[in-house]
Amino acid sequence: MSYGIEVFNSAGKTVFDSTHHVELAAHNATVVGTDINVTPTSSNLLTIPDYLFGDDQHLFLSAGSDWDVYTGTMVSGGTYTDNKQLAVKAQAYEVTLFGSTFPISPQPYAYDTDYRVRNSSSTVIDDLNTTSTSSGGMNQGPFNVANAGNNVSDYDNAYYLIKTDSVNMTSYRTSGTTVNLQRKDTSFSAFPQIWARPVSSSYSGRFAMRVDGRDIYITDYTGNNNSFEIMVAIPAQVFGSITSTTAHRLTGNDPYGLCALTDDQQQYTAGHPTETHLTYDSRTYPVKPLISIGAEGTTPGTNQTFTIGSLSSSTVKRWALMDYTLYYKNDPSVSFSVWTLQYNWTSNSSINLLWRQGYTDPSGNSIFDTMASKALFSIAEFGDGA
Repeated sequence: MSYGIEVFNSAGKTVFDSTHHVELAAHNATVVGTDINVTPTSSNLLTIPDYLFGDDQHLFLSAGSDWDVYTGTMVSGGTYTDNKQLAVKAQAYEVTLFGSTFPISPQPYAYDTDYRVRNSSSTVIDDLNTTSTSSGGMNQGPFNVANAGNNVSDYDNAYYLIKTDSVNMTSYRTSGTTVNLQRKDTSFSAFPQIWARPVSSSYSGRFAMRVDGRDIYITDYTGNNNSFEIMVAIPAQVFGSITSTTAHRLTGNDPYGLCALTDDQQQYTAGHPTETHLTYDSRTYPVKPLISIGAEGTTPGTNQTFTIGSLSSSTVKRWALMDYTLYYKNDPSVSFSVWTLQYNWTSNSSINLLWRQGYTDPSGNSIFDTMASKALFSIAEFGDGA
């Protein structure tokens, strides 16, 4: 691109240009590190807010699937109780698994997924109610299945009940009517990236991350109850979609600054470029990776050291990407011994990566290795004041 905008930091380095979207800091906190094999308490845990999980585009891309309306006899428990309901014929077919053949009948649509119903000319009738399993909301059925569904023919007169959000479907309950159920596709999904650093400038030791649902915590192998700063970052387009809170604007909520958006001619994702989204926002800090490496611990039980790269001396905080310190391999020679890659932090300008025992897991939850290839490890800055 021979035109656009470029943003520099105080050192004259590029933090953003209009041909690339960036990752932006959206949440920060401080936690106390836990000792190895110690159950974390509230002071050790950071719960990642729900609004940091998202996607940039919801588009109806698929052709959808046609369903014939059922007008036969309705059975007890499968009758209309709401004018927004519609009965559609079951679509059963045979599958063979482990040498046995049996019929299955897929439901018209999935729970808690966006769908809409269209008529035969592809005109949208209404969104479908997929958030409730009661009062005819979620698909109900199949009803009227013969002989417990042992053969495909047992579903010849079977049907499901579906329900729209608001449209009266009575006029569609006629013989020969077909409706199309179309699912909303997500062209880009995002998950937060977690960056961490020790609070104390004199910290020297190893640390890694563990997760428990939406809670994260830092294992500090020094055993000294050190505090760690956490920065949660997300792609700019997801940052721009957050409407429920202003807490993610880490440099302040003033109604001025610089925001960069795509237009409908610029494609930034693998999906369709028809939806404008954010690529930069000066009201928070952009991630600027300094050094990175793809690394995999080879043999559990055998120490390894990985050099990430060289860092210059700086008073600007450096942060370590923690996501892939979760990956592990089991040491078969030692019961319940789980090995992980951990950051070895000597100073703000001296950080490398060590392959060491991460923890022991007698529960057996870690019995299957999750590290199967190289993963990304990186040191970054978020800029002055972060």
